[in-house]
Amino acid sequence: MTTAWAGSGAWAGYGAWAGFGAWAGSDVVEAAATQLGLADQGGGLPALPLLPGRGVGATLAERALVVAGFDDALRSELMPYGWRLTHGGAGADAVRARDLLLRDLDDLAIAALGFEGDLVVPLPGPLATWGRVYGPKGELIVGDAGAASELCDALAHGYGVLCAELARRVPGARPRLVLDETGACAVLDGRLQTASGYKFHAPASEQRALDAWQRFTRGLPGSGAGSDTGAVVWCGERDAVERRLSLLRQGLRDAEWAGLGLDLGAPLSAAAFEGVAEFLDAGGTLWAGLTPPAGLGGAPLDTLAVTRCGSVLTDAAHRVGLDRAALARVVVTPRGPAAAATPAAAREALTLTRDVGEFVREWSAG
Repeated sequence: MTTAWAGSGAWAGYGAWAGFGAWAGSDVVEAAATQLGLADQGGGLPALPLLPGRGVGATLAERALVVAGFDDALRSELMPYGWRLTHGGAGADAVRARDLLLRDLDDLAIAALGFEGDLVVPLPGPLATWGRVYGPKGELIVGDAGAASELCDALAHGYGVLCAELARRVPGARPRLVLDETGACAVLDGRLQTASGYKFHAPASEQRALDAWQRFTRGLPGSGAGSDTGAVVWCGERDAVERRLSLLRQGLRDAEWAGLGLDLGAPLSAAAFEGVAEFLDAGGTLWAGLTPPAGLGGAPLDTLAVTRCGSVLTDAAHRVGLDRAALARVVVTPRGPAAAATPAAAREALTLTRDVGEFVREWSAG
């Protein structure tokens, strides 16, 4: 027996809320079933589960290397200082990470029997990955233009393989990429140390960032004019709003992203929110991080908690005179893809996100 799921409509059409898939524990079926159930109840977008508590190979950052590793030309291994690319075969930890992801897809198929609709697939972006992955000689690949471009191509190719694997298991799912570029500001600002610890890698130019995002987009399956594959790009750093919003907006245009995701959970300066309001006023789709990803830490999940999270955005919109209707293009999310400590806390965090999404949607209609 299959279940009739309420799909979320056209991409860009704005579910009221979405999760990043982060969950506690090790039960992927439970994580997927809970997220799918909450999404079906409240007009949200479910996500491919991510359970980082299982250890090496299970984090979002490591998923980038698993996906890039679907390209047979790119292999990685875990070293004491972090993950590095290798000219030899994949390391045992890389093989384990790949097996984990494929088993996650198998478990998702059990929970998503009969599902039809959009499914968020979070994946670290090129810039964030440059700042986390090392080359064969032990230096971050941000300093190696050739390796950085190779990884960018492998990520795009691997995402296509991931979508094919997902389609084979859950035919009704429409994968919707959320590219997590948290960490990009450190790459752009030159805040990443070299292996010696005495120097810093040169800042990546904004043009290099734009070129990488365009290169990645061109490599996605089905990309091109009129395609429905555009990513939402999430950047959960304060500087993304305060200093890099114009760059992200240019990336939205040049790389044909479907929307921008920003951490708005802490009150912004009036000048910073003016840029966000201008983006919304121009018709942009905003994924607004408003809720704590780890839940409320024992505080009650009630109307006051929902209002406290949602009013950070609605009050700021009111102060700058933004048309309420513009917030209909907001998708409320947690303030990042971190996982809660327990499955109960993870469910509470996602329930809060759903309720805040409904609060913002109702405010936009008022």
